[in-house]
Amino acid sequence: MDKNKVTGIGNQFVDLIVLSYQGDITLISEYNTQMLFDLLTITGFDPKKVITKAEVCGSGYVPSFKVENAYGDDKYATSLLNALSNMVISGRRDYHKDKQSLAEDINEAIRKVIPLEPIKLTPYGDMLCEEDIRVQVNNPDFVLHAKHIQDSDLLRYSSIGKHQRCGSILDLRDVSESYNVITCRSCYLRLPITKEIKTYGELREATTWFKIKQVKKSRCRSDNGSYAIP
Repeated sequence: MDKNKVTGIGNQFVDLIVLSYQGDITLISEYNTQMLFDLLTITGFDPKKVITKAEVCGSGYVPSFKVENAYGDDKYATSLLNALSNMVISGRRDYHKDKQSLAEDINEAIRKVIPLEPIKLTPYGDMLCEEDIRVQVNNPDFVLHAKHIQDSDLLRYSSIGKHQRCGSILDLRDVSESYNVITCRSCYLRLPITKEIKTYGELREATTWFKIKQVKKSRCRSDNGSYAIP
């Protein structure tokens, strides 16, 4: 994710909340909602509508958000926007932080809740993506504190994510002194990778240029072929 884009969105969000809190109620209804859509999109949501209203708070106003997706109310996206808004209000009111400090806090919070950018594993478009943490925890109040996978995180011998489109789980297995293998529990994708690849970022880099070679079928466990990243 482009760091400058996150920073721009975070700064605009802080402007919206701070100016509203200072009493500029017109900003809430007239503000460009594209910023809110951008914020939700980069954090893994698919918003179709964002409803914003002003609630009186002392001498100012606090924006209250409600997000809808294609299936109706999106309680997790709604919780995220309201949690970020509360962070700004609390920082301004309780800790007297300036806008720059608030923006840094919000930008950091946004970066932490951005899901892993899917990793293309094969030339055929097999993608490793992050499992839906929000659904797993089943608590909208937890959405701001969910631990998402980062490129710097280590690949471990267990579930490492989801096979996009297939929808099943991808596991990393120890199979030899030199190679691990990524396998899918459903479609039987098998992708040997060198043990020199230790993080999600290194896996992304190794597959970016498709440094992949065909493995002899005698080494495959399925008829769909197998690929190794040297």
